[in-house]
Amino acid sequence: MTSADGGMVAAATTSLPERAEEGRNYDYRYVWIRDQSYAGQAVAATAPGPPLDDAVRFATARLHADGPDLSPAYTVDGHPVPDPQPLDLPGYPGGYDRIGNHVNRQFQLDCFGEALLLLAAAAEHGWLDGDGSARDGEVA
Repeated sequence: MTSADGGMVAAATTSLPERAEEGRNYDYRYVWIRDQSYAGQAVAATAPGPPLDDAVRFATARLHADGPDLSPAYTVDGHPVPDPQPLDLPGYPGGYDRIGNHVNRQFQLDCFGEALLLLAAAAEHGWLDGDGSARDGEVA
């Protein structure tokens, strides 16, 4: 699932436990820079098209905006992921009723490397403009 801003969510799920009754849940309804980059690289390797443009547009927007403070994940519209918080709903059996993710307080160096590989794959197809942003689907 990809948003109008080009962000692809990792999963459309929330509050599913990794293991039942362990007190931990994971909310993956966010755009993970690593996964966004992998998807864009896969498209570039097979048949460059609009999904490559989306991946590059989202990743470069975050790199330009956040630079060295790049987060591993964002909301689909490019905002920070919220802190985990409870919902007033029953949780998945064995899980808890929470949304949000602690990724908002993490630094993951691999995001920069994966984004660089995404940009390199896009550049091989002439898919970047002068500032390293996507060219809105125009293949050179």
